[in-house]
Amino acid sequence: MKSIALAATFLLSSPVFADTYEQRLAIATEYAHASVTDMDFPALIKQMYQPILDQANASGKQITPEQIASLQELYMDTFEAPMRDLLLKQDVVMAEVYTLEEITALHDFYQTTAGRSVMLKMPKLLEKQQPMIIGMITAKMPEVVPAIQEILK
Repeated sequence: MKSIALAATFLLSSPVFADTYEQRLAIATEYAHASVTDMDFPALIKQMYQPILDQANASGKQITPEQIASLQELYMDTFEAPMRDLLLKQDVVMAEVYTLEEITALHDFYQTTAGRSVMLKMPKLLEKQQPMIIGMITAKMPEVVPAIQEILK
């Protein structure tokens, strides 16, 4: 793993070699595979159905642990493999969007203890922010919907 990062760093510093798509893809692929391997898919997928549970709880419906387990199983069976495949393909997108220097920096950051810890905690961060984002969107929709309707009429 480190050999690709070292080679990429050397290529970045060498005026003879330009930043190519193939170079970006190689380091992005290594990063994507490492990060997806470490990913907590049950926590990530829980974020997908958590709004359903929140809405049910807000309406007064009592959700049993068995129902939650059934939802988890349904979502894992339905979304885990496709989500994993999708995230493994982020290397192509990264190679199109980021420079080799940026991908190498991300890769190198992920190889550190702190970097890996930050990335592994990302689903928890998103989980904590999701209710705030949904609340903000919900609060803004009464003013946005009429504006959308006016734009699209």
